[in-house]
Amino acid sequence: MAPDPSDTPAQDPSAEPAPEPSTDALTRPSVDPTWWATNWKKFCLTVAVFTTFASLSCFGGGLIGSTVSTKRSAQYQQSKAMVENDAEIAAYTGTPVRESWIAWATVDTDDQGFARRTILFTLTGPAGEVTVESIGTDRTPDDGLGEYPIDKVRVYLPQSAPAVAGQVITLTP
Repeated sequence: MAPDPSDTPAQDPSAEPAPEPSTDALTRPSVDPTWWATNWKKFCLTVAVFTTFASLSCFGGGLIGSTVSTKRSAQYQQSKAMVENDAEIAAYTGTPVRESWIAWATVDTDDQGFARRTILFTLTGPAGEVTVESIGTDRTPDDGLGEYPIDKVRVYLPQSAPAVAGQVITLTP
């Protein structure tokens, strides 16, 4: 029996025909993403954090190591003792004095081969704070000992001290 044309609904002639289903989804196999495609953000973040941590560790280790070796030197110990035993400086800082946690050291060599080491550190007492500059010269650099006998020690009083603003006290051994 032939279908009755009145049983089918009338189609709007202005309507577009329905699109054909894509065959790509049917024919293309499902591919699991690679490890890199799913984890690249985590990997990059891990590398960035590790690199930052390693860099800070190297810098911190170098700073601590150089400070410890500077503070163990005879030049530092003698300079600190000279400053602590000076009556004028003790009157300004008060006693007891505390040394700063860091000490900066530089070594310069001149044309004759003499090496001059400068150490900077801070001493703080209950009444005030001073900056100490110790200058020592190794007159026999070829001996390999690296001993720097003290030439002079300069003690800088801060600009904020009313009676001694910016005064520099020079001590000699």
